Amino acid sequence: MKRFWFFVYHTFNLTIVLKAVNGILEVTGGLMLLYGRPIERLLMKLIQYEVAEQPADFMSKFILNFFSNLTLSTRHFISAYLIFHGLVNLFLVVTLWRRHLWAFPVAITLFSTFVTYQFYRLFYIYSLDLLLISILDVFIIVLTYLEYKRLKLGHV
Repeated sequence: MKRFWFFVYHTFNLTIVLKAVNGILEVTGGLMLLYGRPIERLLMKLIQYEVAEQPADFMSKFILNFFSNLTLSTRHFISAYLIFHGLVNLFLVVTLWRRHLWAFPVAITLFSTFVTYQFYRLFYIYSLDLLLISILDVFIIVLTYLEYKRLKLGHV
């Protein structure tokens, strides 16, 4: 049983570090989407040259189509969602890392809310990426519960 709690402790720590990196990337991405028009223009020019040289390059075509089809309201929604989701994740990561017991039920509730929304989106727009992220988030919820249980039982 001691090995199990050892595994829970270290796996939980690894997942909240990954959640922190994800939160930083989400906030950065949201800010770049909101305020990064010069960066976007440069990226679009570079990608246009890449598509001209290699017309079959899937990733370049995808990025080019994605940015050229974004309306202003869609850009603002995606940006706001990324910034909000990233900041919430960063706040939860800090409080979980400090082992504030009140943060564990809050984190489980908020993570579950985000996962519910992700599964809702999956019913309308299937995305393998979103499915994998959702499964990973469910794993993180289970680990958060187990770490909370470990701390409450005194397996420190």
